[in-house]
Amino acid sequence: MLENDQYHRDYVAFVDNFLACNYAYNIQPSEIFTSPERIWYLPNHGIYHPRKPQKIRIVFDCSATFNGSSLNDRLLQGPSLTNSLIGVLTRFRAEPVAFMADIEAMFHQVKVPLEQHDQLRFLWWPDDDLQFELEEYRMAVHIFGAVSSPSIANFALKATADKAEEKYGTEAADTIRKNFYVDDWLKSAANVRKVIQLIKDVQSACAEGGFRLTKFVSNSRDVLKSNPSEDRAKQIQTYASSIGYGCVAYLRLLDEGKNINVSFLMGKSRLAPVRTVTIPRLELTAVSVSLQLGQQLLNQLDMEIDEVSYYTDSTTVLHYINNEAKRFPVFVANRVRLIRDYSQPSQWKFIDFRTKLADIASRGMSIGQFLHADTWLHGPKFLHAHESEWPDCSIPSTPAETVQTTDLQPEMNHCMEKLISHYSNWYRLKRALAVYIFLRDVLHSRIKQKHKLKKYHNSTDQPFTVGRLEEAELVIIKYVQHVAFPSECESLSDVSGKRSRVLKSSSIYKLDPFMEGSVLRLGGRLSRPDIQADMMHQILLAHKNHVTKLIIQDIHVRLGHGGRNHVLSILREKYWVIKANSTVRNILSHCVTCRRMRTPVCNQKMADLPASRVNPSPPFTHTALRRFTVRRGPVKQKLCDNGTNFVRAEKELREAVMEMDQDRVKEYLLKQHIEWTFTPPAASHMGGSWERMIGSVRKVLAPLLKAFCERLDDESYRTLLCEVE
Repeated sequence: MLENDQYHRDYVAFVDNFLACNYAYNIQPSEIFTSPERIWYLPNHGIYHPRKPQKIRIVFDCSATFNGSSLNDRLLQGPSLTNSLIGVLTRFRAEPVAFMADIEAMFHQVKVPLEQHDQLRFLWWPDDDLQFELEEYRMAVHIFGAVSSPSIANFALKATADKAEEKYGTEAADTIRKNFYVDDWLKSAANVRKVIQLIKDVQSACAEGGFRLTKFVSNSRDVLKSNPSEDRAKQIQTYASSIGYGCVAYLRLLDEGKNINVSFLMGKSRLAPVRTVTIPRLELTAVSVSLQLGQQLLNQLDMEIDEVSYYTDSTTVLHYINNEAKRFPVFVANRVRLIRDYSQPSQWKFIDFRTKLADIASRGMSIGQFLHADTWLHGPKFLHAHESEWPDCSIPSTPAETVQTTDLQPEMNHCMEKLISHYSNWYRLKRALAVYIFLRDVLHSRIKQKHKLKKYHNSTDQPFTVGRLEEAELVIIKYVQHVAFPSECESLSDVSGKRSRVLKSSSIYKLDPFMEGSVLRLGGRLSRPDIQADMMHQILLAHKNHVTKLIIQDIHVRLGHGGRNHVLSILREKYWVIKANSTVRNILSHCVTCRRMRTPVCNQKMADLPASRVNPSPPFTHTALRRFTVRRGPVKQKLCDNGTNFVRAEKELREAVMEMDQDRVKEYLLKQHIEWTFTPPAASHMGGSWERMIGSVRKVLAPLLKAFCERLDDESYRTLLCEVE
């Protein structure tokens, strides 16, 4: 303030007005230290409106923190009682005579309870003299910056309407309830006389509630003259700009004399996404915006609408909306569902692109063109004609899709198919089906007991037994086989014996399949070995099948995320998957755990191999493993990386050696020709021989540790190492 005289004068004038209007008052010295636990001091500063550089407003910073807390943190924001801006503007344009007004200092007209004044303290200089000591003041009204002020002020305004309804009538009360956007009043009426009377009633009603209306502006001079000059607005400016896709809404009225009137209600435009989007998706998004616009207008207009119609020139979108069978991608499905939730397909109609008006919003137009574009404000010509003269708005037909189908039992809506596709784990899928088998057994037992066939009893109280899980697995296998090999299962089910044949055109003809217990199995000449039946004649499975994927994933996880060959060997102990090699490779390539653990690191050019790696020598002459000196006999050289544990071990050994008989130790080492060598620090590539073996161990050990880390102790860890070996 000392550096800017104008800022100082404006600030002082604003505070003086605060004090003169009793919005704030000075605290008496005896009241300063009362209830210190409920006192809050508000920092404040002045800001100028960019369009009103001569007018300052003092803002109290209710978000300023002290000890990690602020006043806004302690206040409840309250419900949003502000009217919809779109609704206020739409009702404002309903009648020919329009006017606007403003509530003067709306927040400051609502008082704060006396016991809460101490939460709104601030500091100011007495008599506006900056040379004096600061004194304490309290705000007595709600302030700009507090999160609770908008809700409280709107509540007070609506309470004023409720109180005034009996005295000034329902129209004045509804006007206060529905035609204020915060402190701005926007209203229109049929004629000047009605407007003047309405202003008088609302002014009186608001005055009784403590609100003063000012800054009146109207498109009628008579309305302006009815208000004092000091209550009229000095200036009003509006501007708009739009580019992108858009929509436009019109209201078509037909009176008793069959006269037609079409009025512009609202237009809305949106920016097209920066990311490239296909034209059909962009058109579908525009249609969603038009639906939202229609719903907003239906909720905000104070009149009954008989019918709502939506027009677009996108035949693709219209077919999306009228679709009853085809499944769409998520993007399309979500928007089509929204459209069908709030409208009927019959409301959506085709319009020729030559009469489409939303292009003005979506493609833009110069000011000169817009001033001559009467159709934007008055609507297309066909809306001004009777419906019998309207153009054909039916959806253009498209060639019907021809889809070849086979008469198979499974469909996507089949309960078994839904159950299988729902699960992503083979064991959980079997458990789910086992529950149904358990319920079936219970129902069968009760039916038999009802007919006194036998005494009713439960064989087990548990639905999950080994027998039920095996039965569930067979049910699933039978189902997927009949889906994948329907003709083969049908031809083999009517023939007994293993040497029945399928058609040569079958994809499994060369596998010599046969049916055993309604399960399709691999044929061959292995009928006499003393091994398990599943290993002689494996269960046949198609490669493009969700169950096949679950089985392979289950084996892969049980093997500690083993490699392709290991998974194949275990898989073929029970199942024979068509194109198993490529199927297993594809499934394992999508394993997140394997990709995270086995993704190769950055490669670097390797250095030349050391002499100990390239010169011939007996096994273990150069070794990097512990205990080999004892287990394998004397060695020529022990190689270690420069890890901290080995460095520390060498230090301790050296200290221990210093305590020994040095001559004797030296003589022993010379006799044994033993040398302990460290590789350079951070040079693991120089120990490639042992690093390769460490990598093989870690490859198998990592997934096992992840699976058993919660219950791992020393003994379990040794067991895991044995399994890795």
